[in-house]
Amino acid sequence: MRQNAPVSYHKLESTDAFYVVDFDEAPSTGIVRCAKKILRDGAESFARAQTYAFASFDIQMSGASAGINAVGDGRDEAVQAFVGELAARDGAPIHLTPGKGTTSSDLDALSNGSGSATPTVEPIAATAIAAAGAARSLDGASVALDLEDELGSALRSSAETAGAQVVATGSAALTAECDIVFVGSAPAAIDHEAVASLQAGVVVPVLHKAVSTRAISSARRAEIIVLPEFVCTSGPTLRRWAEIDGPTAAAKVAAVIGEVLDHPEGPVLGACERAEAFLGTWQDIPFGRPI
Repeated sequence: MRQNAPVSYHKLESTDAFYVVDFDEAPSTGIVRCAKKILRDGAESFARAQTYAFASFDIQMSGASAGINAVGDGRDEAVQAFVGELAARDGAPIHLTPGKGTTSSDLDALSNGSGSATPTVEPIAATAIAAAGAARSLDGASVALDLEDELGSALRSSAETAGAQVVATGSAALTAECDIVFVGSAPAAIDHEAVASLQAGVVVPVLHKAVSTRAISSARRAEIIVLPEFVCTSGPTLRRWAEIDGPTAAAKVAAVIGEVLDHPEGPVLGACERAEAFLGTWQDIPFGRPI
């Protein structure tokens, strides 16, 4: 198994912006964000999570992520320059979707499917529910949701359809006594200190890094199951890049969780190792895991 490939970092010449990809020679996809300062580390983390999501389902594609450092009056000009330079580049296609500070119309000039609207919440909710159900039956389960947005509503509906009862929402979810808690209100919504207050048996992240790295380790010692975010939220990936949706996508996600659930170091590391086994068949494994 090959290992330790560095991320490929590309700084743009026309404006203060950059993009990263794990594998330059492979088609890649990810989000582009615009703010006063987009950090490279964060972009690499987003790209890595997408790479591992692809690998979890044997898809030979790379994660990507981009950042545009601009606000105020210079924002539109910077975005236009970013799009123009990306559109003119050679090499494997990069498919970008809007993230923080950008819209689908900002990216319309890019080819290869870039500019697509941010995926709807339904495929994310469907695979998150499937992942949870693979860890613990939802029929009769008590569920808490720390998010109260559109995704939270979709998760509530799906959980209740599966026979679960929602017992807490919002910040109260993180201390509620329940079988399963879905976490996605903010990055590090569960950090290592918050683990001590958790009363859930299973944690299902539905946002990148909603559970911090230290919290994953702390939860394992507390015998709380934390599921891998890059598998739980893979619905849009499967829909767009494998043309798999609905019950088939749910079944694939449940199968992956079933394989890694009893890993001695926990399902997150189990899912990482499983993804790396596929990555090693066609690429150098990127340095650093999406945790």
